[in-house]
Amino acid sequence: MPASGLTLVADWIANPDTPYTVKHYLQNIDGTYPTTPADTDNLTGETASTFIPKVKEYHGFEAPEVSELEIAADGSTVVELRYRRLTYTVNYLTDGGDPIASTGVIFGDTIPTPTPHKT
Repeated sequence: MPASGLTLVADWIANPDTPYTVKHYLQNIDGTYPTTPADTDNLTGETASTFIPKVKEYHGFEAPEVSELEIAADGSTVVELRYRRLTYTVNYLTDGGDPIASTGVIFGDTIPTPTPHKT
């Protein structure tokens, strides 16, 4: 034992390569999401630092809004980004160019075939 008081000082340094994961899910035609992501990004960052997940561009899909998150010290941070299918309006026109009907069709779905008739 020392003869007088003892002061100990510890400096903690954040781990600069703590793992975190970003998973990208593309909406199914029926509106559900698959259990397996379309892409998975295995990344690293400094423990307890914040990051904004980077969205990807998928043709026919709308990217989700993202917010700032913190990297957990135990490497358990997993972000799931869900991309919605875009909806397109299909207009059915007569031979004179007047619309006879319209419908919304989500990206990747089959466009319904109308039954045309003319008086």
